[in-house]
Parts: sequence; C-alpha cells; structure tokens
Amino acid sequence: MTMAARYRPWHPPRVRSFRHAVLLALAATAAGCATRSAEDAAKSGSPEAGRVSDSSPPEERWIPLTLPAIYDRHEGPAGFGDIVAIAGVKVCVEQARPRGGKWEDFATVDVAKVPCVMSEVETGSNGVVTGKKLEFPEVPGMSELILTASKDGYIPSVFAVTTGQFPNDTTGSVPGGANGQTGLGLRKRSAPWADLPTGLVPDIEGRGAIRVIVTLWEAQGAQLTAAWAAAGATITLEPAGEELGPFYGAGGLFASAAGRTPSSPHPQGAPYGDPVTSGATFVNVRAGEYSVHVEVPGASCRVSGVYGDTFRGFGAVHGGTLRAPVLAGHLTQSMAALCRCDQAGSVDLDAGVCRAGTADAGAPP
Repeated sequence: MTMAARYRPWHPPRVRSFRHAVLLALAATAAGCATRSAEDAAKSGSPEAGRVSDSSPPEERWIPLTLPAIYDRHEGPAGFGDIVAIAGVKVCVEQARPRGGKWEDFATVDVAKVPCVMSEVETGSNGVVTGKKLEFPEVPGMSELILTASKDGYIPSVFAVTTGQFPNDTTGSVPGGANGQTGLGLRKRSAPWADLPTGLVPDIEGRGAIRVIVTLWEAQGAQLTAAWAAAGATITLEPAGEELGPFYGAGGLFASAAGRTPSSPHPQGAPYGDPVTSGATFVNVRAGEYSVHVEVPGASCRVSGVYGDTFRGFGAVHGGTLRAPVLAGHLTQSMAALCRCDQAGSVDLDAGVCRAGTADAGAPP
C-alpha cells in the first residue's frame, strides 16, 4: 500500500469533485448495491473504506511535505541579529481547504492523520549548528494549509502553505540567506518590537500580526541570480479594519508609518543572496484572511504560494497580491513578494530600485 492510500481525504462532502461523485455512483451501481457516500463506507468499518490511491483525482491525494528549519533572528533594539536554528518547536498542520477556497472552507486536520513534528538541530563537522528540515509524510494535496509553530517563550507563528498534487519540498526557497541557516521564523516574546514606532505595544494575545518582505531580483534568463531589499515598495492590506500599519522598515528596524519601504544600500562585501530584508508589519489584526497588495515602481511582483515558494502565503490570481491567514495570538510570518524590473538590465540592487540604463556595480558577472 502506498503512502497516498492510507487515509481518507480531509475534504468535506461539499468540496469533493463532481467527477469523483459520479465515479462512486457508477461503481456502486455496477456492483448491484445501493449508492452510498465514502463517509458511510468509513462508518461500516471496511478495511478499504475511504482509501485514496495514486490514481485518484489530484484533489483527493495525500503527499509528502518538506519545510525549512525553524530559526530565531535574535531581534533586538538594533533590529535583526544572528540567525540561530531552534530545536523543540512543535509544528502542526492545523487547518486545510481546497486551493482557492474561502476562509469558511477551512476544516480542522485530524492530528491522528497528520501528526505534529518537532524541530531538531544538528552540529556539523565545522561546529556550525543548523536546523534539520521539517518532514511531514502525508498532508492533503492540492490544498491550502494553515500551519502553526509554537514553543515556550516564543510568540506562536502561522505559516501559509500551498500544496500541489506531487511531493512538495520547499527548502530551496527560504527567504534569503547564503549561510544555509535560514528558514521559518519564530520570535521571542521578550524581544523588543524594533520594527514598530517607539512606545507601540501590539495586542498579540487577542489579535494577530502580519510581516511582509519585498525583494528585488536580478535574473539571467529564467534564473534568479541575486536579490536585495526593494526600496519604494507600497504594501496594503484588504479588507482594511482596526489593524495598525503598515509600519515600513528594513533589517527589522522601523523607518516610517507612511509612504514606502526605505532605501537599503548594499553593504560593501556583503554576499548576494543574504540581503537586508525590507517590508512592513501590521499589528492588532483580527483573525481571518487578508489580501496583501505589493507595488514596486518599475517592477512586476510575483507573489508566493506557487512555484516552490509554498510557505510564504497563499497565491492569488492577480500579480502583486497574496493572501495571508491571521490567527489570534499568532504572528503570520514569511509573507513575501518577489519583484523583477520590467525593463531588462535596469535593476540596481545596491539601491534596491529599477532605474533605466543602470549597470549594477555590485552585481556578480
């Protein structure tokens, strides 16, 4: 028996495909028995009840999911610090729905079918401590998942994960970092909110928060070769409500409560692929789902949720828009937009802008 055949899909009857329903009815008729649903079969105790094979429709499949390690960016008064992998973080697939569904379509995932995993670290021969990948043997395929990460002393994080019909390994698309130690973020409760205006204390118990990062990419053909914090980006949240923000900043430091992301010059000698992140933070956000709109002058932004960036937000049909889930008492992390200049050869990574005729002095040959 394959892994995909082990459990019934989580989808409630209303979202099961029409094709699947027809096939069930035809099979029941051919067997000379009364038609009954897969749920009724499961109640009968039959060993075959609810099984789903690899030949099932994509929306009925269960697939392996691999996520990057959990890390702490050691936030302090000066913004982000060293990236340190964390062990003992409980990561769970909490809710799932079909791709493109509504907020009310989310259904609780049975922990008996999709057990939580604990983060682990390992020390290499060079003495460097890195985090191990997070491995889920089976999760619902063709779905949008809400995952949570929690550990004593930290604010729980929410991650939006989009799955396809085949095994998902997202570890090649972590948000920046040439040192191989980046991954999914977790924030200490005691850490100062340096990315918010001085004196602002967010309600992180009754409400939630969202962090969005925006990067400007250089490409050689279809290959993305270098990235830097995008300057001049505007980030908005819909529907607008009682939330506070956007609070723009870079490197974990607050810059402005209005306008755009700040300019972040590329430090001399800093490696490409390890950029200072720019973006915005929203706090006191009510639980629900929000559209995050990102615009960068002279650039087109591809949102995450597809093509490998599956833990950075649910994708949307519009360019420059992603969808972010918010839970009370949680920080929604790693929402990201990847932007490329519309005019080829106009990227200035040092300044984080698109500028016609620019020859980026810091770009690798």
